[in-house]
Amino acid sequence: MAERSAAAGMWTTMQRFHRAGLKQAQESVREMYEAVRQFRCYQSAVVPGLLQTAEYTTAGLESVRDLLGLTVDDVADAVAERMDRQGILRRSGKQFVFVVEEHVLHHRVCDREAHIEQLAHLAAVMRLPAVSLNIVPLDIERRLRWPCEGFVLMDGPSGVKATVELVSGYLQITNPSETLLYRQEFDALLGRSVTGDRARRIIAAATARLT
Repeated sequence: MAERSAAAGMWTTMQRFHRAGLKQAQESVREMYEAVRQFRCYQSAVVPGLLQTAEYTTAGLESVRDLLGLTVDDVADAVAERMDRQGILRRSGKQFVFVVEEHVLHHRVCDREAHIEQLAHLAAVMRLPAVSLNIVPLDIERRLRWPCEGFVLMDGPSGVKATVELVSGYLQITNPSETLLYRQEFDALLGRSVTGDRARRIIAAATARLT
C-alpha cells in the first residue's frame, strides 16, 4: 500500500498540470529550477527546454495547447516565463550537462528559419562556462545503450530528483534506487556522446541540410 501511495504521488497528468493555463504551469516549476545545483538532461526527441529559442518554445507550447484543448491562449506569456528561466544558465555555482541524440537536431517542429536559429543558439550556448552540451552521433555503436525516453536529473538541497515527461503526464522520481538507474543511464549515454569541436561540426552539418 505504501508503494502504491508513493507511485500515485509521483504522477501528475498534463491536464492537471495545465489546469490554470500554460503560464501558471511554467511558473509552478520555477522554484525547482532556481534551487538546482547540478542539472543533467538527456533528450531523444526535442531540444532541451533550457536551450530552446523563443520561436522553438512557442511551437512546442502551441502543440501542448492544441493537444490538451486549452481554451486560454497564454502561449506568449508562458514563452516569456521559459525564456526568463534560462537566466539560471549564467548563474555561478550551478552546472548543466545536456546529452542530446543527433537526430533531435533534424526534427522539424518549427519553420525552417526558426530551426536554423535554434541550431545557431545551440552552438552559441556551448560557450557558457556552466553548460556542457554533448551530442550522441547517429553512427555511434549503440550496443547495450539504446535511445530511451527523455529525462532530467535535478540535484538540489533535497537530494536528486528524476523527472520524465510523457504525452499524458509526467513523473517525479525521488526513490534513491530508481534515481540511481537514471544516473547510470545518463553516464552511459554521456560516455557515447561527443562535445566541443566534434559537436559543433554535427550542428553545422544539420544547419547545412537546411541552407
